[in-house]
Amino acid sequence: MSLFRRMLENEKAAGIKCSSDPAQDILRFKLTGGKDFLIFNGPDEYFIVGRLTGVGAGLGGTYGATIKLY
Repeated sequence: MSLFRRMLENEKAAGIKCSSDPAQDILRFKLTGGKDFLIFNGPDEYFIVGRLTGVGAGLGGTYGATIKLY
């Protein structure tokens, strides 16, 4: 989290893609970054978890095929 906090000091940093396995990391980034900081969910299998924890969007290999589902 220390590197993430340093990144937040840069006014040009508007968001981050979280591709780590623990879904808890998504929530940690969201709480630390604040309401205006964008979080993009990385792992396809965590899309719903990401949306439930406040992720703005997802970047994944299968999302194009599932667009009508969500």
